[in-house]
Amino acid sequence: MISFGDIFRFGDGVYIHLAAKDDGVTRYAAKVISNPENIKELLSRKNNFRDASVGHQKKNISEYLSCFIELTTAPFQECLAFLAGSDKYGINDDCQKLGNLNDDDIRELKKAILENHNVLPPVVINYVKELNNIK
Repeated sequence: MISFGDIFRFGDGVYIHLAAKDDGVTRYAAKVISNPENIKELLSRKNNFRDASVGHQKKNISEYLSCFIELTTAPFQECLAFLAGSDKYGINDDCQKLGNLNDDDIRELKKAILENHNVLPPVVINYVKELNNIK
């Protein structure tokens, strides 16, 4: 059984389990980004949008682009866990568990989820609130 913070392979991608959808099969997941060029681009965009004047549209784009954490879990150091779009991958039970995030990454993942309530689905936010005993 896969639970919060578990790392798994589905198809050609690697993901981190966040929560299950109401059907109990489909998963909300963060995509692990390992391509150095994509990582560099995301980090650059995050910094550029942070420095730009923030209008409503730029704020939404900025929130979406900055919705990730930098992983420290071996062997995923120097990878990112991209949380935005966590419901778009169509992930089901046909996945292979690879491991678990370390405690530091779990804390950062929970923090990022709670801080990005405008980007992530309510199911994911509410699940993390339950895990943290927050009402």
